[in-house]
Amino acid sequence: LIADSLCSNTTLRVLDLEHNKISFKGGKHIANALLTNKTLQVLNLGLNNISYVGTKFIFRSLAINYSLIDINLRSNWIY
Repeated sequence: LIADSLCSNTTLRVLDLEHNKISFKGGKHIANALLTNKTLQVLNLGLNNISYVGTKFIFRSLAINYSLIDINLRSNWIY
């Protein structure tokens, strides 16, 4: 739901999703949303379970998304 909303959102600048048990699947959905969202500037995904797989999707989307200037991925089982 959140990822779908991010695709069409044009006003949200900061999103804090820390400690929400987001898995690698959620990370993939967020990554897809970042491909189209051009307004989000700060994204906190700390203390989730996104893992290495989910963060790979997010990192790939950052090659296209130039609006995001701060992302927190601490404590997400990234090794």
